[in-house]
Amino acid sequence: MFERWLAQIRGQTSAAASPVAEDRMAEAVALWGGLYRGQAPWLAKGGGLELPAAIACELARQTTLELESRVDGSERARFLDGQYQAALTRLRPAFELGCATGGLVMKPYPDGQGGIAVDFVGADRFLPTGFDSRGRLTGAVFAETAAEGGERYLRCEAHLWRDGVYTVRNAAFRQDGRGGPGTPVPLHSVSCWAGLSEQVCLEGVPGPLFGFFRVPQANWVDPCSPLGVSVYSRAVELIRQADEQWERILWEYEGGELAVDASSDLFRMTENGRCRLPKGKERLFRVHDVSVMEARGNFLETFSPALRDSSLFNGLNNILKRIEFNCGLAYGTISDPQLVEKTAEEIKAGKQRSYATVSELQRALQAALTDTVRAMDVWAGLARLAPPGRYTLSFCWDDSIVTDAGTERARDLAEVGAGLMRKWEYRAKWRGEDEATARRAVGEKD
Repeated sequence: MFERWLAQIRGQTSAAASPVAEDRMAEAVALWGGLYRGQAPWLAKGGGLELPAAIACELARQTTLELESRVDGSERARFLDGQYQAALTRLRPAFELGCATGGLVMKPYPDGQGGIAVDFVGADRFLPTGFDSRGRLTGAVFAETAAEGGERYLRCEAHLWRDGVYTVRNAAFRQDGRGGPGTPVPLHSVSCWAGLSEQVCLEGVPGPLFGFFRVPQANWVDPCSPLGVSVYSRAVELIRQADEQWERILWEYEGGELAVDASSDLFRMTENGRCRLPKGKERLFRVHDVSVMEARGNFLETFSPALRDSSLFNGLNNILKRIEFNCGLAYGTISDPQLVEKTAEEIKAGKQRSYATVSELQRALQAALTDTVRAMDVWAGLARLAPPGRYTLSFCWDDSIVTDAGTERARDLAEVGAGLMRKWEYRAKWRGEDEATARRAVGEKD
């Protein structure tokens, strides 16, 4: 999909500026998206361990676990918070896709019903066209398809922010089915796009009207590109090896399945000349010609070879541990935790690796959400959805990846008993009370 849109937009200079995505980045994004959807090129019929989706899901879960963010302040802030909270309910699955493909755009827009909706667009569904000196995305083309009258249409919505002027251009194309650019058609020729303008220019806009999340890793595919890479981009070859090892394990079980080799003359025959096997046990018996079994010297043999599953699983587990290391995950996240060394220092080091990865993702996501709320505020003013006013945006991220709350609470309670921590400090920390309330509760004076 990404590569096809790139070819279409490159063929239509009126729709947008030239994309900054080079062919190798387009191919990489397409690969990461395919892996996430279980369409690995080395799997002929799908299957495999589906590790890319599991890795993206786990990192997205840890990053957004117990995320609390709100907009406070004026009447405008209360309006923004209502729209923002609605968008946050859809954030986690969209963020998972962003982790898988290397980036995510959060694009707010007036929904025509007095509110502001947010589109979440993964890196495999938009084309970047401009970045500023700080690496901030300033231009992009978003694609939408529609079917009408037996024809398929593509709409390119190009956004560009430059020197305080925000320009949005719309162009529609009738697709020819051959992957080419298609034929330009008027927007009003497609009923669902009839109300859109071909071009809108907004002046005095402080920045792009969307938030852009980029996976905070160096782009080793194209070091000169400002685009992000997938959270599992450094483990693609290891993921292939894990899938192949899993196929070996399945083949070991299939090839070593219990069976009984029997001579055909031991069974009654059906009317069509087939052996009548015991009902429900057809899979167990493997019938051979009498001469074959006679040559073996036995007319009934049990096939039950020793399985090599232990060594095969050990090999798979070692590959999974390498994948965890390359993706910044703690050992035991996707590998077998029973086979991971569990000294205190190793557990701490593994958690710290996950904590560092998740902390970087949280900082990048917080910056993107901040830009998204700013864009929502601009739209609220342009569409006159709420009176002017200031707002403050706050974030609270969960840190339980490294900190075991139960263990820490028990330690603090022990310190209270030993006189190393005061009772009011314990209440303030674990019950969320302010100092004055906590002191009064334990009978201490201010």
